[in-house]
Amino acid sequence: MSVHDVIKDASIIVAILNLVVSVAVASSSALSGRQKILQILVIWAIPIVGGVLLGLFMLTQRGNVPRTGYPSERSEDVSQIWSGLHPPDQKH
Repeated sequence: MSVHDVIKDASIIVAILNLVVSVAVASSSALSGRQKILQILVIWAIPIVGGVLLGLFMLTQRGNVPRTGYPSERSEDVSQIWSGLHPPDQKH
């Protein structure tokens, strides 16, 4: 196996890792749109370190972070949606 083949295989593995972590970041409900974009940029700008570190971060945050600003169950009642200006239990 030549050095060229090793580099090609390593590049394919890093690209697959970055793609998997990018999809995990993009589908996360705990991150804002801006956070998703910045983290995906880090993943691809710093391929190995970015992918590994943010992949580990996504694994550690999995299931621990509730969706922010919305009740845990879907409701059609507009008064139950939290706009972020006041906590849900606080009177306006």
